[in-house]
Amino acid sequence: MYRTPDTGGLRFPCPSRLLASRILSAAQGGYTEPKASIPVRLDRGQIEVLSDEMADVFRRKTGAARLQIASRMFASARRMLLSHLSAQHPDWDQQQLNAEAARRLSHGAVGTTSPTGR
Repeated sequence: MYRTPDTGGLRFPCPSRLLASRILSAAQGGYTEPKASIPVRLDRGQIEVLSDEMADVFRRKTGAARLQIASRMFASARRMLLSHLSAQHPDWDQQQLNAEAARRLSHGAVGTTSPTGR
């Protein structure tokens, strides 16, 4: 959990847990909108509120299960990014696509230039 300065001390779940909760809900028979235990803000600082039920599901997961979920989410994000990049840059080869995906997923820590050399 983390706190944002404009929430008056309310605690909000980590964004990675939010996506995982949707993935787990869909895998367990379909996603339904969670019942928020606190009011939902409609600004860029708040994605959604984790339901109490999903928080309980995460608490019961082992560390290994949580890491597996995170790994699968990362792999899914990478596949989606590669698909987007290949559609945006049909002239790029696989090495260029992989380099740009690595740069973006690492927030610039991997590679200092784009695959086009700019």
